[in-house]
Amino acid sequence: MGFLRKPRHADGSLALAAGADGVHAAVVVRRPGALAQVKAAAWFDAAASAEAFERIGKQMRAGQYRSSCLLAPGEYQMLSLDAPAVPADELKTAVRWMLKDMLDYAVDDATIDVLGVPLDRAGGQRNSMFAVAARNSVIEARQTLFTTARLGLAAIDVPEMAQRNIAALLEEPGRGLAMLSFGASGCLLTVTFEGQLYLARRLEVTLADLLQAASELSDELASAAVSAASADIEAGAAGEQRHPVFDKLTLLLQRSLDHFERQFHTIALSRLVLAPSAVKGLADYLGRNLYTAVHALDLHEVFDLARVPLLLDLAEQQRFFLALGAALRQEAVLPAAGMGQQINLINPRFQPRTTLFCTLAMARALTLLLLGCMLLALVGQYNGIVLERIAVAGAARLASEQARLDQVNVDYAPRQRSKTLAAELSGQEAKSALLRDAARAIERDELGNKAGYADVFKALARQTMEGVWLTAIRIDGADGGIGLQGRALEAARVPAYLQQLGHEPLLQGRRFAGLRIGPAKSLGEGGVSFVEFTLDSSTEAIADSALAGEVHR
Repeated sequence: MGFLRKPRHADGSLALAAGADGVHAAVVVRRPGALAQVKAAAWFDAAASAEAFERIGKQMRAGQYRSSCLLAPGEYQMLSLDAPAVPADELKTAVRWMLKDMLDYAVDDATIDVLGVPLDRAGGQRNSMFAVAARNSVIEARQTLFTTARLGLAAIDVPEMAQRNIAALLEEPGRGLAMLSFGASGCLLTVTFEGQLYLARRLEVTLADLLQAASELSDELASAAVSAASADIEAGAAGEQRHPVFDKLTLLLQRSLDHFERQFHTIALSRLVLAPSAVKGLADYLGRNLYTAVHALDLHEVFDLARVPLLLDLAEQQRFFLALGAALRQEAVLPAAGMGQQINLINPRFQPRTTLFCTLAMARALTLLLLGCMLLALVGQYNGIVLERIAVAGAARLASEQARLDQVNVDYAPRQRSKTLAAELSGQEAKSALLRDAARAIERDELGNKAGYADVFKALARQTMEGVWLTAIRIDGADGGIGLQGRALEAARVPAYLQQLGHEPLLQGRRFAGLRIGPAKSLGEGGVSFVEFTLDSSTEAIADSALAGEVHR
């Protein structure tokens, strides 16, 4: 049943970021121990439509990857809240109640997800979280767009999380990291620590403002340098130019970083990383005016861009920055808060549903069932007729063969068995059996001692002892075993008698398996007392004579 299996995805994730200037798509593969590889990146000059997304999916081979999309800044709200003290399964309900006065639309019309923020290790910070809310109409439109374009959608993400994914790759052990990215709707500042988002703030300074300011500041610096050269003024003094846009951004950054330091004073920031952009001189400007070190990022530091030459340009890196970050998405859970460290605004209410039991489907199924039953009935009827014909033919053939067998029995009647031959055969078989038994006994040497037993009796006769006499002697013909029964006036004389027997060469090498000495008896009142003994031996050879001192009781 292969059609029920889940489709397999290749390594990597596809992220789509739709904006006013078109759709940016990127495929990124995470590689353990190496830079994440950008397999593909493309910009599509098209509005977010089903036709455009279907074309994008084919070109980017979306069916091979887990796909996600980013909401634009104006399509959602991200709010920082104190986490309610409720069970995890009631968290979103509690957050929805907290957001009812914070949204500019009815909270029932919102799709909500939450993001846990770790506790301050010093214990001074309350358990907090981020709540992300978007209108149901926005989420439904985005999910319908992917469904219509026949693209699988695994997650609806937000830019803050995409930026967090890249910042996590730049962190130094035990230090936090601030990152600033630039866009048409403003700058995005995030602070991360150990791969988790602690601060996210929008700064009302657009990329266009910064580019204009950089251009004006460059012109002013060039003019000041010419003036300084003509007036013989030091070039360094001429270079200390300022601009209101840069100053505004510097002030907003300083306030945000001070706020973070007050909230999470145990986390020390290593630096402020500026996302790639074409804004010249901003890193130096901020470095001179902030207490935090400033570093301008080139995506070569965190990505392998060899397969996408387009991203060699910093301006292109800025355009694809969030799409690349979204493609780095990995699911994670914050154990302490019981909340995820990823945002996913997919609403199950807007997922495509397959109606299995509609009237039309049931009618079609019933029609197919009836047709199947009719076909089975016809096949069964045909098979029955065929089997009946086969049975009739088989019966006729059986009757014919039986008649032939009866005629053969009449023509070739069996002869009667001769009783005389049977008796003679039985006698010969009995004789043959006796001969086989005799041959087998000869081969196995089962006839016993063929030399006789006179030597044994002579040996026993030579060995006499006062107060000991034999009453019975048993000699086994098969193995030559000897059994002795006798009487002795005293029990102590029996072992001495056995040692004396051991001097006979014929009896050496025999091992006595058992010696039994009975209680003392007497012959009538006042008669002589005696004991009875029994001795059994075997033909088992031993290294030295068992009769020379070894007695078994």
